[in-house]
Amino acid sequence: VRTARRGGCMRIVSLSPVVPYEGIPHAGGQYVLRHLRALRDLGHRVTVVSFDGPENRAAAEALDGLADVVLVPADPPDSGIARRLIGVLERQEQRLWPVRPAVRLRRALRRSAAARTALATAEIVEYQWSESGWYGLRRRPTGARRHVVVAHDVVLQNYERFLAAAGTGWHPRVLLARWRRASVRRDERRIYRHADAVLSFSAKDATLVRPAAGAPASAAGARPTPPA
Repeated sequence: VRTARRGGCMRIVSLSPVVPYEGIPHAGGQYVLRHLRALRDLGHRVTVVSFDGPENRAAAEALDGLADVVLVPADPPDSGIARRLIGVLERQEQRLWPVRPAVRLRRALRRSAAARTALATAEIVEYQWSESGWYGLRRRPTGARRHVVVAHDVVLQNYERFLAAAGTGWHPRVLLARWRRASVRRDERRIYRHADAVLSFSAKDATLVRPAAGAPASAAGARPTPPA
């Protein structure tokens, strides 16, 4: 756990699959970094909760002074055979339930005392990327007043395109595309309905959140803070 020593207006926990850093090679990570800077400039105290790994450890060092960081250990078994088996199982999990994080990561988050403490003392919990919102479904942290899903992308639109490209009929490829679309539609709807608000980075995605939620949802588009 790395701690940034400063005061703040609100205690915010940002649950994210990555710890952002300068030069991160994808737009979502760049948006998160700008978002953290904007929150710091407003005087809030932010804790990023993510999973331990070489890249996230290096990023946490670089983030020192901008946000606190809690890295949750989630290493697969040391045994080569067990590691390969876990890899196969997690790839199948991802194929069948694309929105849900791997069971190994969900268990690791539940078992982390540091993560539980951060979440329990937060006033706001934000879930970076729609998939992270799944962590809050079964065991929603009780301390936070508001839970916000940051939808970098509406996942359902991708699987609608995959299904259209798969065609029709009863070929296994088509059946898998139908299953995945149904899985994404069900799980993403649950995530959006469970959140107090859903934030997207474009007005287009904000309009997609409402039908994806299957019910009126508090969705807003936000323009990312431009790079300094």
